[in-house]
Amino acid sequence: MNGPLAAVSCKAFAGLDPRLIDGMVLLVLSFLSMSSLLPERDTACPHCDLLARVPALQQGERASCPRCGAELAKRCRGDWQRVGALALAACISLAMALSGLFMELRSAGGDQSSTLIGFPISLALERPLLAGIVAFFCIGAPAGQAVGLLALATAFLLGAQSARWTWIVRSVKWLQPWSMADVFVVGILVSLIKILSLAQVGYGLSFWAFIGFSLCLAGAYASFDAKGAVAELEGAER
Repeated sequence: MNGPLAAVSCKAFAGLDPRLIDGMVLLVLSFLSMSSLLPERDTACPHCDLLARVPALQQGERASCPRCGAELAKRCRGDWQRVGALALAACISLAMALSGLFMELRSAGGDQSSTLIGFPISLALERPLLAGIVAFFCIGAPAGQAVGLLALATAFLLGAQSARWTWIVRSVKWLQPWSMADVFVVGILVSLIKILSLAQVGYGLSFWAFIGFSLCLAGAYASFDAKGAVAELEGAER
């Protein structure tokens, strides 16, 4: 900063008491340090049930159980910015995966093509219950997780979090064992070992988009600390 603006700024600060300036600097620094920490809280170890005091964590730190060493809490670098970015990328990738050609098979007997949503629809003609299970595990549950993580990240980044959002945290965590987008991708890659010997396979944009969706969703959930989110949401009401 130079010129008349710098001169005016220097004159303005020169008229202030140095002790007041020091107090303002300390206040700003303390606010920044508090905003980069997760609040202290008591939590039970998920493995040995030991009640432990989890200290305030900075970005990149983890807290472990003093008895069995299990992870009690974590604070990834980037925190909600990383969760929001990966969740948004996952939602965009899923939208692309649902709207395009997934796979095309060419053989002497003819050509066949399918979309991602076409798998459960074609299965529903013969086994509707199995089709519903596949659709929920491979598309519904992962999509719910991605939307929930994006909503939480948006609320935290905008400062609009409240205790009413805890049900979203619990829903995202509840869906985790049932979210099998990555299992679906692995199953397709394994089946291609046999299919490639029988037909020529063409991969559509939907195929690569769904792989990107599963990777982004896995990264978003790995950066997500459910217990820390609940503690912050409950602390926002106090």
